[in-house]
Amino acid sequence: MIAAVGVLVAVSLGFVVMDPDEIVAEREPSPIAMMLNLSPVDEEVVVESPPPVVSMPLGTSTPECKADNTCYLPYNLEVAAGTAVTWTNDDTAAHTVNSGTPDGLTDLFDSGLVMPDAAFEYVFEEAGTYDYFCIVHPWMTGIVTVS
Repeated sequence: MIAAVGVLVAVSLGFVVMDPDEIVAEREPSPIAMMLNLSPVDEEVVVESPPPVVSMPLGTSTPECKADNTCYLPYNLEVAAGTAVTWTNDDTAAHTVNSGTPDGLTDLFDSGLVMPDAAFEYVFEEAGTYDYFCIVHPWMTGIVTVS
């Protein structure tokens, strides 16, 4: 116990005789940080998010989902240009994902039939607003907004 107190006193006295500017002065990176090639603390860290997914939920083969825009979830997906969007069929019926509206196709993308538990992916290269729908169930509509 006495030895521990002696060490604490010696350490305390060491700090008393040190110049306060030396204690808080900016220092060169430590050799260990340089050997490990550690990044500076203020460097921006980019965390990638999972790719955007649109669900065709269970029950969308009946028109009730049209009333509250829940035929594709989310109804309006916002993504950056160059983003791949994946549509997953979580329903028991086959669906499609076609660019355009029930009043007219735009021929930008066409999934063909997407069977239950299957998926379709499309990469949006240019900014804009893209309507899409299901040819089999035309009440199913959605939007992808690309910035």
